[in-house]
Amino acid sequence: MKKFLALLLALTMVMSLVACGGSGDKETTKAPAEGTGTTEAPTEEDLSDYLVKEPVTITFWHQYSAAARAEWIANVTKEFNETNEWGITVNAEYYGAYQAIADTIAACVADGGKGLPGLVTINVPRVVNFQNSGIVEPLDKYMKALGDYANLDDYLDAALDAVSVDGSLYGLPFGTSAGCIIYNKTVCDENNLPIPQGWEEFKTWCKNIYEKTGKVAFSFTNDFNYMNNFYMNCTGIDPAGDGRKSQLDNEAFKTFVKDVKALCDAGYCVMWSSTDDQLAALGAQTLVAYTNTTNNIVKAQAQAKDNGFEIDTMLGVTGTDKAPVSTISGAVLVSFAQLSQNEKAAAAAYMAYLTNAENNQKWVVDTQMLPSHYSTIQSEGLKDLYVKYPGYKNVFEQAENIISKNKTPNFQPAMEIFTEWVFSYVNGDISDSDFDSSWENMVEEVDEKLESAFE
Repeated sequence: MKKFLALLLALTMVMSLVACGGSGDKETTKAPAEGTGTTEAPTEEDLSDYLVKEPVTITFWHQYSAAARAEWIANVTKEFNETNEWGITVNAEYYGAYQAIADTIAACVADGGKGLPGLVTINVPRVVNFQNSGIVEPLDKYMKALGDYANLDDYLDAALDAVSVDGSLYGLPFGTSAGCIIYNKTVCDENNLPIPQGWEEFKTWCKNIYEKTGKVAFSFTNDFNYMNNFYMNCTGIDPAGDGRKSQLDNEAFKTFVKDVKALCDAGYCVMWSSTDDQLAALGAQTLVAYTNTTNNIVKAQAQAKDNGFEIDTMLGVTGTDKAPVSTISGAVLVSFAQLSQNEKAAAAAYMAYLTNAENNQKWVVDTQMLPSHYSTIQSEGLKDLYVKYPGYKNVFEQAENIISKNKTPNFQPAMEIFTEWVFSYVNGDISDSDFDSSWENMVEEVDEKLESAFE
């Protein structure tokens, strides 16, 4: 039995967990009849247990406190309750932030599953940790049993990959977002300094913006989600490596970090802890561009409107010959292994409805969440969204370049160690004379954190 603390990252308890009872086995073939040497055709798999057999009521805990998103969920849940053929009733409730939900789930699991809701929203990195601990139910057979009602073929490959572990599906994408760069388009246009995609050109652009306008060109942030996109794009290497040992001993990472410090030392750029500071500086027009999430685009556009300029976005900058990528963040839906079979089947049916192609289009247009369906990217509704919020166009049209994060259990805390070290170095808390020794200590700490998930 694995220790609960080691596998559930943000949860605070140490406990043993009941292994997940579901399986992702493929259809089986009958053994050859004795003496014949022949094999009968594969039998059709009986999936009846993966559909609801009697009316059931389940609870959905989510973290959406914003009125528009909570109201959207309430309306779609009402539609599902009134139209589904199985007699499923879902009570959708705002429960609190990710951590509040995760803490309560930990307590429920420790109590033998007592009090578990039918499904919840969790942030993407927890899928791997919950799966490793046997908490979440694999959904493959439920989705197969639901057939066209689920239609997994329309989901973006990357969107499903983000909720898959070892080839099995453990959730469905819902309130996802991605890192991007948000910038003051007006300043760039007026000074004939379009923001470039290449890292070397980007460094020159930062210098030129600062010298020509007196404004800080760019703000990095002490947040591993957004900085990880820079790490991957500018070096061409996943810093977490195989998930047990990082690749931070590669000189490309040292070069990148020193580049960031040089930009900040020159005053061209800054590296801040608070994303609120970035948004405020954008509005005050003392900052031209910054890295954040797609969820921040609406707020940035409001600042721009209030202060008389336009914004635009880009997916990222790259230091290789490859196009930049971003990684999926935000909320996904999961259900739990300790629930009754009927409850799990109900949760799967509701997940499929909540995230289907039609609802995904409405969800994206109404709440500006990341598209998870091919049909959504191609829909007329997104064209209307781009008229209202043009900053989403450059990101959403590249949705197929928004990929899942490294799927190692301790990815998040390990990368937080690295990003915190970068923040300390860039802001002068680690001297250049101590760089190499301090870097070695940091890499050792990162590798220990990665490896500890497998002990």
